[in-house]
Amino acid sequence: MSVESKFHSHQVVKKVLIVEDEVLFARAVSKRLQKDGFECEHAETLADGRLIYKQFQPDLVLLDMRLPDGNGLDLLAEFVAKGVATIVMTAFGDVSDAVNAMKLGAIDYLKKPIDLEELLLVVKKNERASELQNSLDYSRQRNTHATDGIQLIGDSPAMQSVRQQISRISQLSAMTDVVPPTVLIIGETGTGKDVAARFLHAECANSDKPFVHVDCASLPAELIESELFGHEKGAFTNAVSARPGLIESAEDGTIFLDEIGELPLTLQAKLLNVLERRQVRRL
Repeated sequence: MSVESKFHSHQVVKKVLIVEDEVLFARAVSKRLQKDGFECEHAETLADGRLIYKQFQPDLVLLDMRLPDGNGLDLLAEFVAKGVATIVMTAFGDVSDAVNAMKLGAIDYLKKPIDLEELLLVVKKNERASELQNSLDYSRQRNTHATDGIQLIGDSPAMQSVRQQISRISQLSAMTDVVPPTVLIIGETGTGKDVAARFLHAECANSDKPFVHVDCASLPAELIESELFGHEKGAFTNAVSARPGLIESAEDGTIFLDEIGELPLTLQAKLLNVLERRQVRRL
């Protein structure tokens, strides 16, 4: 059933490990990042990078591709497997290294010589993406118990009418030969549309299945589509692994699209297709 109208946590990027054999350059990078509040550690080799990683537990790694004891791609695979966001740094002309790094799961790459301000912008961009992801992951987990103890308060004729409508809809959703209905809940701000949606889910036969609340008005524009529909590995720069979307997460349960009118019209058209076909395709 769909209703129209939002742990492994991704930490905010603050600790940065710089794996780079050019000491002067690494010091300059560290100094610039520290000036903006980042905590930095430096490793000159793959071996040192592994060791310092265990002690430092960075949120982000800046990784050079050509190191004295091997290729940075070897270390990249280890970091990606641990879920650590990694930006690779390649020498001018080493396009193949950058391509291979992105395929292995690097979130971005920079070509040397690197401007320190450009590097800072890239780091901050990924810090912001990490913060947004953390917020969205928290919302997913919070919704796990979203309908516990939900109830409609009041016994006025209007409230009795709402209860009767919810009862009829819940009976429809229990019929195995009928497609669960899509419900439009309308009302002024503060009238309880969210409560009505949760109560409807609690009354349905699929109340043991997920209830996913999507706050359409607050979804970040750059993540809106991937959060709703999910994505496959490599679909875009930060897609280091396949991820189900919020719609897919609500399978056999209820998805509540709060303030759906705030979504871009092109995305509303895609959502309409999902509601009609009852199928979703990841990016």
